[in-house]
Amino acid sequence: MKADAHEVASDVRAKNQEMAADVRAKNQEMAADFRKDRAQVVAGMRKEQRAIDARADSLRADMRREDDKIKARNRQEIAKLAARRVELAADITKADQATAAAWQDIKRGFKLAGNRLKG
Repeated sequence: MKADAHEVASDVRAKNQEMAADVRAKNQEMAADFRKDRAQVVAGMRKEQRAIDARADSLRADMRREDDKIKARNRQEIAKLAARRVELAADITKADQATAAAWQDIKRGFKLAGNRLKG
């Protein structure tokens, strides 16, 4: 009878260890997916930042050649671009510091903010 109890306990331990190994592997996989996803999102935001910078530089260059009305319009657009760049920098900081647990909520917030800006 004692031998059977030891066998059962040994089997349970083995199954627990196997389940724990499976959970660790799944957690590592999820963590890798999270890091990859986060890196892609941050790369996209940095690309947008570079596009904002290029557009602002182009507008500034145009201002040297254009009339006052166009210069005023360009100043307004540059101000909007600067504001978007500040928001984007804050979003990049949030994304860089995001934990896996908060990642889906953060991405949802970025998507909603992006839709408001584009729409």
